[in-house]
Amino acid sequence: DMLTLTSMGGFFTVTELSQSNADPYIFIGQLGAKGKLLEDKADYKLVAGYQNIQNGTKTTFQSSANNTVSSSKYVYRYNTPMVGAELGLNDPIGDSLPHLYIPRIAVFGEFAHNPNPKDENNAYMIGAYMGNSKVSSKGAWKATWAYKVIGRDAWSDLLPDSDFYSGNTDVKGYEGIFEYGLAKNITMQLDFYSTRRLSSLAAKTQEYIMQTDLNWKF
Repeated sequence: DMLTLTSMGGFFTVTELSQSNADPYIFIGQLGAKGKLLEDKADYKLVAGYQNIQNGTKTTFQSSANNTVSSSKYVYRYNTPMVGAELGLNDPIGDSLPHLYIPRIAVFGEFAHNPNPKDENNAYMIGAYMGNSKVSSKGAWKATWAYKVIGRDAWSDLLPDSDFYSGNTDVKGYEGIFEYGLAKNITMQLDFYSTRRLSSLAAKTQEYIMQTDLNWKF
């Protein structure tokens, strides 16, 4: 129980180039470890991965690219190593507050570094959550907070969260999520974003988004 090893791989064709035989594609590989600590009172997750985008400099993936481009083509390659970790504590307050039950608290983080460009080539996220690790039953809940920074050329602009400053790179900001189980497999979610430009592409206009979702899994 103290150590479980995991692995994952994926291959994706990104787009079809009609005048070239070298279509862009992505390969992703990931190795991980997880386990329980302190007699199941705590647990951890560790992961290391690598994203390889082949032939990615032959085109742009968005109509208005956020990475560095020249003549409608990407200047840099986006072959990016990344690491992540999570450390959780189950039933952290026990019976000390009889009218308040918190199933779990955890902290997490991720870091990615693109070695091709010299500047604006790092991305990271730090955050924490409390509640149930998964919200799938009536009364289950989870509150998450995260701070994210994505350098202009840290990550391909094909891949960021489309709601985090419209899916751009060169951005930073906060995200807060609250999930609640209304019934088995029916959840409500509130998702709030506060984001802005990081440095170089445009004016640092602040953007706020509030989303409300009702999800039914079947």
